[in-house]
Amino acid sequence: MFVLLLLSLLGCPSHAKDLAVSISEHEIKLQTGDRTYTIGDDGNIRPLGMRPNIAGTDATGKGIWLLPAKMTSAAVLADDADRKVVAATWDLTEGAPKYQLELELEVNAGSPALTVASRVRRMEEGGGGCYYFWAFTRAVTQYTTPTHPARSFAPTQWDITPRARWMLIADPKAEIGYGVISDGRIGRAPASGQGIAEGEVPGFPYLLCTPRTSYLRQGQSLDVRFIVFDTLSAAQVQEVYRSSQSAQSIRPYFDGRYWDASLQDLGPRIPAHNLRTADGLAVSLTEDGRIAGLSLDKGDNPAGRKSLLPVTDFPISGLLLRDFRAGGQPEPVGGSVTRLADGAVQQQALVQGIEVTANYRALQDRISINVQLHDTTGEDRAISAYFALPVRKDRPWEWGDSIEASRITRNPDEYISAAADTGYPAGANGTNSQYPFASLSGPAEIGLAIPLDEPRQCRLVYNSETAQFYAAFDLALTAETRQFPSSAGFSLSIFTFEPGWGFRACADKYYRMFPQFFEKRVQRDGGWVCWGNCADVPDIAELGYAYHWGLRGPEACKWDNDHGIYAFPYIEATNMHQTMEEYETATSDDVIKRLEWIADPARTEPIPKWKYDHPYAAYLGDREAVLRRSATAYLKSLIYDPAGHIYGSVNSGEWGFPVAKYVPCNANPAIPGGVGDFFLNFWLPRTQEHMESTGGRIDGIAMDNFHVGDTALGRRREQFAYSTIPLTFDTSTGEPAILKNFTTYEWTREAARRLRPQGKFIIANTCSAQFPFTYQLLDIHGYEWNIGGLAPFARTLAYHKPVCSLPVQEAHKEASWIKWHLRYGFMPGGYANYQTLLNRDAMKRYTPIARALQAAGWEPITAARSRNRFVGIERFGDPGRGPVYLTVFNRSDSPLATLVTVDLERLGLSENAPLLEATTGEAATLDGNRLNVSLAPQDVQVFRLKE
Repeated sequence: MFVLLLLSLLGCPSHAKDLAVSISEHEIKLQTGDRTYTIGDDGNIRPLGMRPNIAGTDATGKGIWLLPAKMTSAAVLADDADRKVVAATWDLTEGAPKYQLELELEVNAGSPALTVASRVRRMEEGGGGCYYFWAFTRAVTQYTTPTHPARSFAPTQWDITPRARWMLIADPKAEIGYGVISDGRIGRAPASGQGIAEGEVPGFPYLLCTPRTSYLRQGQSLDVRFIVFDTLSAAQVQEVYRSSQSAQSIRPYFDGRYWDASLQDLGPRIPAHNLRTADGLAVSLTEDGRIAGLSLDKGDNPAGRKSLLPVTDFPISGLLLRDFRAGGQPEPVGGSVTRLADGAVQQQALVQGIEVTANYRALQDRISINVQLHDTTGEDRAISAYFALPVRKDRPWEWGDSIEASRITRNPDEYISAAADTGYPAGANGTNSQYPFASLSGPAEIGLAIPLDEPRQCRLVYNSETAQFYAAFDLALTAETRQFPSSAGFSLSIFTFEPGWGFRACADKYYRMFPQFFEKRVQRDGGWVCWGNCADVPDIAELGYAYHWGLRGPEACKWDNDHGIYAFPYIEATNMHQTMEEYETATSDDVIKRLEWIADPARTEPIPKWKYDHPYAAYLGDREAVLRRSATAYLKSLIYDPAGHIYGSVNSGEWGFPVAKYVPCNANPAIPGGVGDFFLNFWLPRTQEHMESTGGRIDGIAMDNFHVGDTALGRRREQFAYSTIPLTFDTSTGEPAILKNFTTYEWTREAARRLRPQGKFIIANTCSAQFPFTYQLLDIHGYEWNIGGLAPFARTLAYHKPVCSLPVQEAHKEASWIKWHLRYGFMPGGYANYQTLLNRDAMKRYTPIARALQAAGWEPITAARSRNRFVGIERFGDPGRGPVYLTVFNRSDSPLATLVTVDLERLGLSENAPLLEATTGEAATLDGNRLNVSLAPQDVQVFRLKE
């Protein structure tokens, strides 16, 4: 194992004693000076109180949690006068798959520190998620952060080494703490990866951990290396750091893992090909495709340009490739770069058996990059392709996480707005970006973006350690994809945006670069109403409903048509439901056998009269024939896990009898006789004919459980031939695989292609934020669950399109919840049975305001700012197209008053302009360009600008 360089405390008399090491059957002791470190069967390093934990999933996705249980071997590797090293292994608590803990422990003369090289190795076949971290074994009553250091530890002292941190533990008055130098994350929680939050209650925070969940095969390992010691004062920590040379041994961290060699570009970078947008962004390429220039200016004078390149430690840049199966590091593509007749710049190369063609174009508002990869070996390939911009890091950037959150990049780390930090078993590290764009601002404004009509497993990342702003694409190349055999491609845009608004300005620029993804097609604004017949709801107009989902029948459709409500029949086209009601418990094999029995063309036994017959409805025709057809479709479209089992589960929580529900399928409608084909070419025309049989007209379709099983991987090679989207690969094996979400995209794209020319729409129950691509195909975004937690994402991905919710809990009857929707111009909904979870008084009061906000249209740049960070502001409308509203929200649990400053020119206002607070009807007035606001906890006010 690699051993970190030792710490040295020159002239420190308390550590001048001889070193000592001893090993027994159940314990290791290492002494350095007056400190003795002991580690036993439980893996706890005493007196530090640190123990490793292994958390993650097995190959089927079942959660596991393992701890050291028994030390199985130990040996002294070095027993010198000035250095002692011990290597040992541990068995872990029972659980499958089996892992082994390996540690190499070192102490050195003159140092109070223990150096640890730690590793967890998978010992069994198969693949599964693993997250490995060290945690305190006792509660921490106080700890420090870089922005809140201990009283004798200045903020500037955090910057001595790239990953140096320390924490106070136990009695803060004694200032007993830990000093840590590590190549792993420090003070992070596995779920969020966001570090220790300000004001977090005392508990058991994680001390060191691997960057993210990884999917390991047999023999593969995760490792964390660190130096740790207890200390009596911040001054002593500072002295240890000052004496340490260990920063030189920290490995570069890129794309979620550590690399053993440098990622620096040491060659000459001479600009050969220049690209420049109309708004001042310029990129220069060398003759072999590396980045030689990156600058911004607003005029024609080259001397006035601001270079954004690093001054020192220049990283590898431009197009990079990594062969996932072969291992190794990302490598520059190289090749040759030429100028084409149309002004584009083209890079061509043959690297690692991959033909690469990249076209770079300078457009008015962005630099567009289109890349095609083609395998020449005839083998399946698992490729991570990167485009990396080298950016300066002498000043911290602001990374935009969302319209509500951003981070200053003071600490060395990778910044990504990921859907989840826990990962899934696809691509290089099971991670993708939640948004189709990413923003850096501060020293300048620069963004990266991918188009929403090209679904890819993609990460948009800023690495503050290596000074790279990059996009990563995980692509599988196989001859079995008929539409693009052994090939895959991707597109990327580089652009600048308006200063001062960060992520919001980046979103605004994205909307203007790709307006086709955000066109609002529905003409009527309102809320989401489910099931039944709206004729059964008294005075329905005052509830603000506009989108009726799950019609009871043709009469409900006709009634909606006559009363200004859109009519949408219910469909669940991307997942399977199959009743197993005769079973007490049912396995995956039972479910598949049941489907095979139903689908068997030679079967003579009738299907039992089950309570649940999804997707059967009488108007579809003969029950036996329809269920045989649907079962055949499911069998062709099921997605299997590595063990050959269906995803999803069999349970009885919803109906009171066992059902295999929410089982994800490959919904690509190009699969002959598959589930996508079934619902588009059989279910939809028959349902439309039925619903319109009394003279009504359906207005589109309502998709339920739209994103269930998004990250399930389809490994059935017979399905590859029909893919229209490049495949990704299995993290454990590197084998080609289809992400289920991308098949949902294929189905919805085809449905939209057919419905839009007819003036019909699509509403979906989304409830997810894993991938962004399908949202541009929807006309109404529905959230039955999670709208509170996903609010910034929901608003950003919809832009001007309606965002609606359904009440699903008793708390959703509260007036405060219904009023909360005004914050982002969301529309609360309900049910056509009238009684369920309805607060008619609150709906009557607030839905007209929500509908007005929906009609005005949300804009990301608010043109107003609050002095209080707990106050959120949103703008709806533009002075050039109608009324303008500002919503002001108190995020805190305490009442507060704040001053809101308004950009009068941008909003077309004059000083002291009159306003109207819409929720109370009370008049208000600007004080010059300022507005004084008082808010109750978690309350929102809506100001209509009268001019």
